[in-house]
Amino acid sequence: AEAMGVTAIFAALLLLIVLPPVLVWLQYTLHLPARVLVAHEVFTAAECVKVLRIVEEEGLWDSTTESQHYLPTKEVRVHESAALFDTTARGVDQTLQLLRRAYDVPAEVRMRLADLYVVRYDQKGLSGLQMHIDAYTLSFSASLSTPAAYEGGGLDFDMLDGGPIREAQGSVVTFPSKLLHRGADVARGARYALVGLVSVGNDEVWRLSGTVVSRMHGMFARCASMSLVDSSGKVLTPPLQPERCFGWVDLAIGHVRNRVEILLRAGSSDDLMELLALNLAILCGGLLAHRYVM
Repeated sequence: AEAMGVTAIFAALLLLIVLPPVLVWLQYTLHLPARVLVAHEVFTAAECVKVLRIVEEEGLWDSTTESQHYLPTKEVRVHESAALFDTTARGVDQTLQLLRRAYDVPAEVRMRLADLYVVRYDQKGLSGLQMHIDAYTLSFSASLSTPAAYEGGGLDFDMLDGGPIREAQGSVVTFPSKLLHRGADVARGARYALVGLVSVGNDEVWRLSGTVVSRMHGMFARCASMSLVDSSGKVLTPPLQPERCFGWVDLAIGHVRNRVEILLRAGSSDDLMELLALNLAILCGGLLAHRYVM
């Protein structure tokens, strides 16, 4: 009986060690390649200029606060200004329609704009933003500035080659929210962007399913590419950047490392507790592996 008890404990501990990597590997196997898509002239130049005029004339930057303590950004929420809402409504609606078509979201699956804000990068305040992932399922970033208005800057993706994306004014870059990305540092001038976070279905990340919605998360994509899309959401060829693929272990380690780096900048007890729990889990896993496996 004692031997059986020891065997059961050993089997349970082994399962705790083996199961997480197996589940992570399975998610990387199930998920679709991440597609970064670029659509030109979604917003007109007049709309972009008007958005910038509104946020400056209404003094909206002065009333903003850092929205995320671990990613210190100053953002103007579109819903805070009726003029901003009206000016961006047409382009946002077109972007949401494009997202549904380009990412093959079924008609019966709910899509909801969860957050929409204007962000500014310059040398006076925030020049850039470190690698991170967004909440929800899909994200988009509309360029409100012309590339000539700033040096450096742009939207940069961990899995893509070729450096930051510096798109024309009015262009929109769409991507899976869990794909690691950053705002590259602006060296001169100011870069403005309209950023949207889109909820799709229940925003599932861990799900053993073959549905499109549950497989579009960039966190578990082993491959990524960038392409142009037309106004109907049709992906144009050839791609702007061909598909690049990576090993799932390296990608998983990269996401954990990124999360730890962000949590190390945390200013709240909740984030410090998450960091503590993550470190304890890694420590316990290593001790158990050393004691019963190695």
